[in-house]
Amino acid sequence: MNLKFSASALILLSLISISTFGNMAFAENDDKIVVMYTNSGQLIIEFFPEDAPNTAENFLKLAESGFYDNLVFHRIIKDFMIQGGDPLTKYGSANIPLWGTGNAGYEIPAEFNSIKHNRGIVSMARGADVNSASSQFFIVHEDSNHLDGKYTVFGKLLTEESYDTLDKIANLQTTSFDSPNDLLASQIIKAAVITRADIENLPSIEELDRLDVTDSSTMMISDRYVNTEYDFSIIPPKGWTVLYPEPGSKP
Repeated sequence: MNLKFSASALILLSLISISTFGNMAFAENDDKIVVMYTNSGQLIIEFFPEDAPNTAENFLKLAESGFYDNLVFHRIIKDFMIQGGDPLTKYGSANIPLWGTGNAGYEIPAEFNSIKHNRGIVSMARGADVNSASSQFFIVHEDSNHLDGKYTVFGKLLTEESYDTLDKIANLQTTSFDSPNDLLASQIIKAAVITRADIENLPSIEELDRLDVTDSSTMMISDRYVNTEYDFSIIPPKGWTVLYPEPGSKP
């Protein structure tokens, strides 16, 4: 049966869902950030729990568990991005032909949003299935807006040192398979969870660059419904149809 709901009905259901599950799940962690200590410097990552609550929580959980310790950024493309998070890339591993195929043993749903893939953005890697993200992530080296709305943005580099580290790793010499020649230089020695209060001279919060939605208060990015007027987004369940009210009509 094809169930149809008005946009206002989706707003109500979404607000209930987000306040009950999404925000509660991340409430105690919303001040936490992740520091990845690499042999090329530190990468300090802040999260966007309002845009990608489940993805951010998953990344934080993996970092706290030590999942990312001793892994390497196995795919490096200068002026594009660096990619890591595959457990098969554990430093010293002989599974190089399989790099890029590993995950955390489960997959998480996509949380596409309006944040642009600009320099320093942290986003989830995935396969052809939009809901196949797990543990692999990438950090954008230079603006790559062809990825906007197609991959889940959930974080951003926070400090100037992090950008310097990003540049060092992105400029490493690579093989024909985009893997680094110097694995030690791309190694994540340890990922640690700290709070914003632990960082001295914390940069001021910058407004995120988002997709242009000035022509409408709503938009659909892949399967995700985003409402900028009420500042929320959801992925409608299968069988639902999003109905957009006519301008001037009452909900």
